[in-house]
Amino acid sequence: MKFFRRNGGTRTRNGDRLQLHLVAYQIAIHFFYFSN
Repeated sequence: MKFFRRNGGTRTRNGDRLQLHLVAYQIAIHFFYFSN
């Protein structure tokens, strides 16, 4: 994970945003499954 930060600051920020979106999507899917 440390070498990821060495590759570039902007790329890491974009990757973090994508990961957050993926986590949010998974949470939303879980909520939908539980609600149904």
